[in-house]
Amino acid sequence: MTALLRIGNLGVRFPGTTAVEGVDLELERDEVLAVVGESGSGKSVTALAVMGLLPAGATATGSVTLDGRELLGAPEEELRRVRGARIALVFQEPSTALNPVERVGWQIGEVLRAHGTPRRERAARVAELLTSVGIPPERARDYPHRFSGGQKQRIVLALALAVDPDVLIADEPTTALDVTVQAEILALLRDLRRERRLAVLLITHNIGVVADLADRVAVMRDGRVVETQDVRGLFAAPATEYARRLLAAVPRLEAHDRPARPAPAKEPVLAVEDLRVDHPGRPATLDGITLAVAPGEVLGLVGESGSGKTTLGRVAVGRLRPASGTVRLFGQDLPGLSRSELRALRRRVGVVHQDPAASLDPRRTVLESITEPLDVHRIGTPAARASRAHDLLDQVALHRDHARRLPRELSGGQRQRVALARALALEPDLLLADEPTSALDVSVQAAVLDLFTELQERHGFACVFISHDLAVVNQVADRVAVLRGGRLIELGTARDVLTTPSTPYTRTLVDSVPVPDPVAQRSRHAPDLEISA
Repeated sequence: MTALLRIGNLGVRFPGTTAVEGVDLELERDEVLAVVGESGSGKSVTALAVMGLLPAGATATGSVTLDGRELLGAPEEELRRVRGARIALVFQEPSTALNPVERVGWQIGEVLRAHGTPRRERAARVAELLTSVGIPPERARDYPHRFSGGQKQRIVLALALAVDPDVLIADEPTTALDVTVQAEILALLRDLRRERRLAVLLITHNIGVVADLADRVAVMRDGRVVETQDVRGLFAAPATEYARRLLAAVPRLEAHDRPARPAPAKEPVLAVEDLRVDHPGRPATLDGITLAVAPGEVLGLVGESGSGKTTLGRVAVGRLRPASGTVRLFGQDLPGLSRSELRALRRRVGVVHQDPAASLDPRRTVLESITEPLDVHRIGTPAARASRAHDLLDQVALHRDHARRLPRELSGGQRQRVALARALALEPDLLLADEPTSALDVSVQAAVLDLFTELQERHGFACVFISHDLAVVNQVADRVAVLRGGRLIELGTARDVLTTPSTPYTRTLVDSVPVPDPVAQRSRHAPDLEISA
């Protein structure tokens, strides 16, 4: 059978470096080919080369054909006809893929208009697409900033599916999604594949997603494909040591015998009581939240996108004022503090934002981004600050040469590691980590989580760890708080909440976590979705 999409001996070079070399991949109609590997291995660069979207200065050699038609080096006018209509791309970071000054319905409508959908049909099609990815159609008039990270990811998927492409290149399509929405998106992709024979090139670091969806898996390292197998064969008997290490690094949702921490004698570092946060014209974002974080404790905060996790984090550091209730940080009532007093408290708090592309200044080098908190608080000499930044790069598994790079010159996972290093610069007493490992491949995630555990045990800082990845939360958290619709519905030890949950909703979350085993994972599906390999 002739491959629908064929990549032959692909090479991509940037000035002074080779990003991809000798890549050979084939994708059949009605097939899901997963491409996995560490950040910087060339996965996303390969996808951009297929779409003809490589940045200025990059050169591509080899061949990329769609139904036998050569795309590499084709005129821009021809590529525009292919993009969207034949091959669609779901970008890795939804915040940068959506126009912040246009309503999301208008953005989807523009894709439809560009590909000839009559005006009278666009509104209905926009509503249909939003509904298919779990967004209420009435929200078509909202701007991107009104949506959570997971909701924005769903909107980007709707954009990609707007004109029924033959090939969907999905670059980390579930990175920002909570487990229940991830399960819905995976089910949607399975349905599209079955109903439309959609071919999917799936780029991901989530091995559970690979186990759920892929037929074949290509493993990339340092710009080359080092192994290609059917999914069952790869999980059962990986042929390379590198693939074995990737699979071994996957966190699993199982009981941990973590030693219990002694009951704190000191005042909580963070305490909220009967907290309520309102937005005009909408239901309360948070309603009646009461919880506390003890010194040295890691509190995992989980729940679906839009449940209020990030909002609670913003309230905790004084970025958002509550409508009612109390918020105490290091024993001080936040709403009553002056600007200078709040600034002094924030020095003791490190923050890892959910979207590193949006949180890092695009004009600052990595070195400047990491030293910025030290500069702001005038800590040490310039040489001492630079030395501290280089030490932090070592700790988050980035080479010191990265210090000279700008954020756009890094992969998504590398940017996330820079954001973590920046948050640790001031040696905080409280770390607010909002999806700190969402963009990391499994091996680097494992290293960063080990680093997090080591630093937390050495320095004893408390942490609010916000994540949709329950297996990661299970690995690092002492206690877990579950939010739903702005309310706290369950709070307890990580072992109790994640292995024997007391509410049906938490049980649904736990049951939605994909198992990193293709046979076990697909046994959860209907019989007609059994593994085809």
